[in-house]
Amino acid sequence: MSDFFWKIAFGLCLFGFGLQIFIQPKWYAFLRQTYMDFGDGHKIWGIIWMLVAGFIICLSIGQKVNRKKKESPK
Repeated sequence: MSDFFWKIAFGLCLFGFGLQIFIQPKWYAFLRQTYMDFGDGHKIWGIIWMLVAGFIICLSIGQKVNRKKKESPK
Protein backbone atom coordinates (compact mmCIF):
# COMPACT_ATOMS: atom_id res chain seq x y z
CA MET A 1 0.00 0.00 0.00
CA SER A 2 2.73 2.44 0.85
CA ASP A 3 4.51 1.84 -2.48
CA PHE A 4 1.26 2.65 -4.28
CA PHE A 5 0.80 5.79 -2.19
CA TRP A 6 4.30 7.08 -2.92
CA LYS A 7 3.97 6.46 -6.66
CA ILE A 8 0.70 8.41 -6.72
CA ALA A 9 2.19 11.19 -4.57
CA PHE A 10 5.24 11.43 -6.85
CA GLY A 11 2.97 11.57 -9.91
CA LEU A 12 0.88 14.34 -8.36
CA CYS A 13 4.02 16.32 -7.49
CA LEU A 14 5.28 16.01 -11.06
CA PHE A 15 1.88 17.07 -12.37
CA GLY A 16 1.92 20.12 -10.09
CA PHE A 17 5.46 20.97 -11.22
CA GLY A 18 4.44 20.73 -14.87
CA LEU A 19 1.33 22.81 -14.28
CA GLN A 20 3.37 25.46 -12.48
CA ILE A 21 5.87 25.65 -15.36
CA PHE A 22 3.01 25.80 -17.88
CA ILE A 23 1.20 28.63 -16.08
CA GLN A 24 4.06 30.65 -14.59
CA PRO A 25 7.44 30.11 -16.29
CA LYS A 26 9.33 32.59 -14.10
CA TRP A 27 9.83 31.76 -10.41
CA TYR A 28 11.68 33.48 -7.61
CA ALA A 29 14.19 31.08 -5.99
CA PHE A 30 14.34 32.40 -2.44
CA LEU A 31 17.25 30.15 -1.43
CA ARG A 32 19.51 31.61 -4.12
CA GLN A 33 17.72 34.99 -4.19
CA THR A 34 17.42 34.95 -7.94
CA TYR A 35 14.82 34.27 -10.60
CA MET A 36 14.47 30.93 -12.38
CA ASP A 37 13.24 31.47 -15.91
CA PHE A 38 11.99 28.51 -17.95
CA GLY A 39 11.55 30.91 -20.81
CA ASP A 40 10.70 29.96 -24.35
CA GLY A 41 9.87 26.27 -24.01
CA HIS A 42 7.77 26.51 -20.87
CA LYS A 43 4.57 25.27 -22.50
CA ILE A 44 6.23 22.24 -24.07
CA TRP A 45 8.10 21.29 -20.88
CA GLY A 46 5.00 21.81 -18.76
CA ILE A 47 3.00 19.48 -20.99
CA ILE A 48 5.80 16.90 -21.00
CA TRP A 49 5.99 16.84 -17.19
CA MET A 50 2.21 16.54 -16.91
CA LEU A 51 2.19 13.64 -19.40
CA VAL A 52 4.98 11.85 -17.52
CA ALA A 53 3.04 12.30 -14.29
CA GLY A 54 -0.12 10.93 -15.90
CA PHE A 55 1.82 7.93 -17.19
CA ILE A 56 3.25 7.19 -13.73
CA ILE A 57 -0.17 7.48 -12.10
CA CYS A 58 -1.88 5.28 -14.72
CA LEU A 59 0.90 2.70 -14.50
CA SER A 60 0.71 2.46 -10.72
CA ILE A 61 -3.11 2.21 -10.77
CA GLY A 62 -2.89 -0.48 -13.46
CA GLN A 63 -0.42 -2.45 -11.36
CA LYS A 64 -2.70 -2.19 -8.33
CA VAL A 65 -5.73 -3.40 -10.32
CA ASN A 66 -3.77 -6.33 -11.80
CA ARG A 67 -2.51 -7.32 -8.36
CA LYS A 68 -6.08 -7.24 -6.99
CA LYS A 69 -7.33 -9.40 -9.90
CA LYS A 70 -4.64 -12.01 -9.25
CA GLU A 71 -5.41 -12.15 -5.53
CA SER A 72 -9.19 -12.46 -5.90
CA PRO A 73 -10.50 -16.05 -5.88
CA LYS A 74 -12.50 -17.21 -8.87
